Amino acid sequence: MLQKKRPWLVALRGALGVAALLLFAQVFRAADTGTIGRLLFGVGAVGVGLLLLPQLAALLLETLGWKLTFRAGGTRVRFAPLLRVRIASEALAQSLPLGVAFAESIKPHLLGRHCGVSVDRSLAGMTARKVLILVAQSVYVVGLAALGFAGLEAASRAGLGVQHVGWLTLGSGALLGIGGVTSALLLRKSRIARGAFALLRRLPSSRLRTSILLRERAFASTDGAVSSLFGSDWRELCVPTLLYLGSWLFESFETWLILSMLGAHPSFLTVGSIEVVVSLVRNVVFVVPAGLGVQDLGYAACFAAFGVPEAVSTSAAFVVMKRGKELFWIAVGYALLGSDLGALVRGQLSAEQERLRLRPARA
Repeated sequence: MLQKKRPWLVALRGALGVAALLLFAQVFRAADTGTIGRLLFGVGAVGVGLLLLPQLAALLLETLGWKLTFRAGGTRVRFAPLLRVRIASEALAQSLPLGVAFAESIKPHLLGRHCGVSVDRSLAGMTARKVLILVAQSVYVVGLAALGFAGLEAASRAGLGVQHVGWLTLGSGALLGIGGVTSALLLRKSRIARGAFALLRRLPSSRLRTSILLRERAFASTDGAVSSLFGSDWRELCVPTLLYLGSWLFESFETWLILSMLGAHPSFLTVGSIEVVVSLVRNVVFVVPAGLGVQDLGYAACFAAFGVPEAVSTSAAFVVMKRGKELFWIAVGYALLGSDLGALVRGQLSAEQERLRLRPARA
């Protein structure tokens, strides 16, 4: 029997969804519809095609980085199946409330199905990817915030509503780096899975305790895989970290490309300064799918503070293009997940037909 959802959880998700939509609508409240249409029609079909390329490049770089991360721990995976897992899981992360958590929970299954990676190796590779992406984001944020420090401080005075955005951005980036490096050092002697096992074995249900005790070796194996990966030569982890940094930079390139197609033509440094602020905001509102509403208002506020021409209407047109691009990649991800589900159903039907065929007939 399917478990009923808790009413408070349904209400919370509903409230978050309504709040996100209301914030999203604020981006268009003062915008001129005619100007938005003119800006969007000016992009053209070629521009729409170009719009898909930065995220594709970011996905390719990140997948290559993830492949090399697995290899540092002694696990070899093929690139194409790993890219499939990355696109499919990203669709879940971008489209569901608390989607990041759901995407992480399904990744071991997808990695096992498409890449042939065991659960312990999957968890080790996922953990390492998270840590290295954190370090890469720190370099991204600190580097662009340092280069654009004067612009960030001027934007704080121009209407962002927060004082000393430059210093706050630098401090946040530094904290990300400290967290990433500290995690990497601690995980050289991982005890996370063993700690989880010790807590789970205290569950009141005897059936659950028995089931967990049977998996004690798997918990120990996971810790061993994580320790092996982070205990490898640090130089092996530098290359994937640089690739993750490249994927972050493509986020700024995408924003620069969209604004350029809309006729704003900002400098890449200005765009980078805007993106590091928005990326930090996105980290805070991870409970909302793709930061809906909050991210969009963040872009609108930054465009106005940094002096983007026709900031209100440009922000609205920008949001339409960016969210449209995200919907395209979400559709691709769900198509891949749909094919997985179809294959699973066909496999179950085939197994059932085979079972019926082999069942002896009654006398």
